Amino acid sequence: SFTYVFPDYRGYGKSRHLTGQYTMREIAADMIALVDQLGWRRFHMIGHSMGAMAMQRLLVDIDDLLRVKSAVAITPVPACGAQLDQDSWSTFEASVSDDNSRYLITDFTTGKRLPSAWIRAMVQKSRETTTESAYYGYLKAWVYDDFTDQVRGINTPILVSVGECDYAITEAS
Repeated sequence: SFTYVFPDYRGYGKSRHLTGQYTMREIAADMIALVDQLGWRRFHMIGHSMGAMAMQRLLVDIDDLLRVKSAVAITPVPACGAQLDQDSWSTFEASVSDDNSRYLITDFTTGKRLPSAWIRAMVQKSRETTTESAYYGYLKAWVYDDFTDQVRGINTPILVSVGECDYAITEAS
């Protein structure tokens, strides 16, 4: 009944070899090209964290908004960007090349409740499947991009879900 597609962004996973500008606009353009290539006239979307921000960008950039039936945003970075304070920005910026910073971020965003072995494995997987240039480019994009005015007024049904153990993106934020 359903077909699911899990694309890897440029510089990530199986698209690790692909370079680009590493922006939300580029992710959205790549996703629009993908659904066009698949011949999908209408579809639903799910995005998590940065992917939910890219999903919002897609809603702004797609030529026919009626193609998107609905969307689910899981702990989404908002269209206004992450709004990090200086200390948080410093930790995220350091995480481009520093695994300890990636560890701290992963631990915090999963509620400081998971075994250190699991967190270390996630950090290692992140390091193995992401180029530093893509990681840094997307980091700047989801922190500093702000397209709030463009997304305001879009009527696509969107379910927003935040995790009770994610301390970074909460219902209040």
